[in-house]
Amino acid sequence: MDSPSGLRQWIPWFQRPSVNPAFLFILLFPCWVLVSLGSSRGPEHRDFDLTVPSPNNPVTSAPFPLVANGKNVSTIRIDAVPPANTSYNMSLELLDAKGTLLLHADKEGWRETGSWYEDGYSGTYDESDRSFWLKFKPRVSGNFSVRLSVDSLLSSQNQPVSASIPVSVRISSSSSNQGLLFLTLIVSFSLACMVLHLSYFQGRRRLKERSDDVMALSRKTRAVYPAGLMSLHVSCRFENTTSSFGPQNRYHLVPVHMKLSVIDAVGAVRNNCDLTGYLSKKQSEEDDSFDLKFPSVYYQLDQVENLRFRIDIPETVSDIAELEWFDLDLRDKVVVPWPVSTQKLS
Repeated sequence: MDSPSGLRQWIPWFQRPSVNPAFLFILLFPCWVLVSLGSSRGPEHRDFDLTVPSPNNPVTSAPFPLVANGKNVSTIRIDAVPPANTSYNMSLELLDAKGTLLLHADKEGWRETGSWYEDGYSGTYDESDRSFWLKFKPRVSGNFSVRLSVDSLLSSQNQPVSASIPVSVRISSSSSNQGLLFLTLIVSFSLACMVLHLSYFQGRRRLKERSDDVMALSRKTRAVYPAGLMSLHVSCRFENTTSSFGPQNRYHLVPVHMKLSVIDAVGAVRNNCDLTGYLSKKQSEEDDSFDLKFPSVYYQLDQVENLRFRIDIPETVSDIAELEWFDLDLRDKVVVPWPVSTQKLS
């Protein structure tokens, strides 16, 4: 009879408690936040260059549209260029299409220029306070305009000055919740990654130890393991005993073969698995050793088993490397989000 394929091959996996994709749905929340952030409108702006001709002589900008939808925030930014060594009081008024006053703001500004001398050094300075902004949410949509006027323009001697003041006006609109959405995206994605990390591929740690005696560490794996998915992770460090891994050969690869055997309570071998890793030495003046990680191995137990995992790994590799230490991480009750390739016990 043909073996099941396609969806029929996957369905039995999802009937096992070791395969549980439910926690993946937590990614829907940061995805929803990302979609909301992508659909929000970016900042839009419109610039006007105006000139207030003289004090008490206002100037009005051209009409510009604003949209009131409860989300958009509008900002009016004013940058004036007053004459040197003067102070002034500027008024800003927001008018609707009928000329009705909606918002009003005042700004006291100044500009001071001059020269400085200190310890044989000299230079000039130009300091000012001539910018301000007004942020608001429009209550109604329509066309609006900005009216600017200077109530007083005084010199440094407190004398009236009759001069024009160029003004740059920027009208910008942006979504008020873009910053909040971006922060929510970062927090929700971080929490989702934390939940997934704690939920998958962790299981219950049965043995986590580092040793230079592989056989002694293998004997410690003898235990009763429950039905379900098990994982075995092996990593080790080899010490370089030759100069053939110098800078001229730093991309040279040397294979290392490891054999895993599963032995039951009566000494019968239930499974054999061969793994291959590769030593790759990169140039390093401080560290003359290199790490090696073998692929993770998963075992599916259909019932409670008394097992031992025998690990055979060479202590020397081609007379160019010597085993320094061996690290074993053995876990049971492992949960995975999707089916993984497993070793079967005979």
